[in-house]
Amino acid sequence: MNFFLPVSKLISFKKKKPTTANQETAMNRIYFLDGIRGWAAIIVVLFHFFVFRFPIAPAASKFMKKIFFLNGGMAVYIFFITSGFSLTIGYFKKQNPLILKKILAGRYIRLIIPIGIASLMYFIALKTKLIPPLALRPEKFRSFLVEVPNFFDFCRFHFFQVLYHYDKKQSLIPPLWTMQIEFLGSIFVLCSLLVIDKLKFKPVFILIFSIIAMQWNILYSLFFIGVMLAWVYSKYPSVNNTFIGYLTLFLALLSSWFFDHHFHSQISFSFIFKVFCLLNFFIAAMYCKPVQNFLSSPLSIYLGKISFSLYLIHSLVIWTVGLRLMNSIDNLWIDCIGVLISLILAHYLTYVDAVGIKLSHQVGDLVSKLEIHKKNNTILPSNAS
Repeated sequence: MNFFLPVSKLISFKKKKPTTANQETAMNRIYFLDGIRGWAAIIVVLFHFFVFRFPIAPAASKFMKKIFFLNGGMAVYIFFITSGFSLTIGYFKKQNPLILKKILAGRYIRLIIPIGIASLMYFIALKTKLIPPLALRPEKFRSFLVEVPNFFDFCRFHFFQVLYHYDKKQSLIPPLWTMQIEFLGSIFVLCSLLVIDKLKFKPVFILIFSIIAMQWNILYSLFFIGVMLAWVYSKYPSVNNTFIGYLTLFLALLSSWFFDHHFHSQISFSFIFKVFCLLNFFIAAMYCKPVQNFLSSPLSIYLGKISFSLYLIHSLVIWTVGLRLMNSIDNLWIDCIGVLISLILAHYLTYVDAVGIKLSHQVGDLVSKLEIHKKNNTILPSNAS
């Protein structure tokens, strides 16, 4: 696949038609979720380059991070809500708990394979000093990648720490502080729905589990907000109100100006305000056709495809290319070059991501076969009698 895809095809707002061999899966896919995920990844990358690491001017960064399309903190919240939505919408549409079990079984594999390859790239960059040693870095680049890891450190981070016990000082990929929350949050929502599968009034129980999740980390509640949105969308998928859609989108864009970058540890007015902001955005995506068509366009879907790879790899570009160009060219050029290189690398890293997706599906299919086999063995004796 060529990275430089025809621009006219990418920016078309026509919905993508299924072209895969698995037509049923393609038809059931909700493409605007891919678009949300893709643009959220772009926002994170733009924030890290233009606002956080290489700001055009210190005063400008304080202003820029309040803009919706540069608000990295808001994009992280969007990621978590989108995960809760995308992981559970299939279950709500088909009311089949086997869907949850398949995702649950393959979740670790799905994440750990692309993370492993990306971690290896960071590991090699540290070993070969493509990432400058600690003493040669500016002050704001000294809180991560402090020590050059050995192979045991690499394996420990890859297989365990990144998903189960993230440690900032031992992390090989700085932005992956979100990955433990992503993994455990997704496990939490999948298991919760399996527990309440046979019960009525699911929204009530989803709310209860959301409150329970807050006791560990308030950010876990964002996954349950995504679950609730998935439930609503499964019940009312064809509602279209352009006026309400544009109004809620406007409110989301406006309220992002007041969206601070503090990640809360407990419930607060600020957190509730952030949830209000994001609910407006998701309502616009779900029920406003022009917004939905944009998020389902080929460009948006492509960004969704490379989103995880882009999230994994852009920091490597910051710590290698960006750091080495700091004293040579203006920050604006570093930002533009860095974003372009990140997009190109992310495109090719998607081939690794595809392996993780394929293997996770195979694990899920194995669980499905075992479940069906177990069910058949349970039914057969009763039929024989």
